Amino acid sequence: MNKSAALERLTALESEAAALRKIIEQPEEAGLCLPEVGSEASVIQGDGTFSNYVLGSDPYDSRAIAHGNAWKSESVARKASALKRKYNFYLQACFQADQDAGEWSEERGIGIFLSEEDWEFFHFTTGTDSVCVHTVDQAIEACRLLDAWQAKEDAK
Repeated sequence: MNKSAALERLTALESEAAALRKIIEQPEEAGLCLPEVGSEASVIQGDGTFSNYVLGSDPYDSRAIAHGNAWKSESVARKASALKRKYNFYLQACFQADQDAGEWSEERGIGIFLSEEDWEFFHFTTGTDSVCVHTVDQAIEACRLLDAWQAKEDAK
């Protein structure tokens, strides 16, 4: 290899190295920052309580991570537990009103949601995060159940 070819090859290598450095130095895309096996976490139990411990490799801990029940801090786990409890009653009411409730579809397009003060429903023409039922009567029943539940909660 002569001097000119070596210089040409070195320039190509430096260019490739610069491109690789850009990739290496680029911040990783942000995603959910979930606890990992070996880290300390607060795991929400089925009854809403939580336990703080180092996550192991047993199946229970893996399921807790996979289902979003493991949290990086106790304070966040406490808040999440309260919201999960409320959402569980929301699901109970929707499935009690319509056993085939679920994600939005063309046949199941009435979503139930909490407005500023009341449980309400809305006809969605596209997908939504709300649990959806099939009929207006089912939506009214789900809202009635949720209003009754909310009144009991408020009375506590």
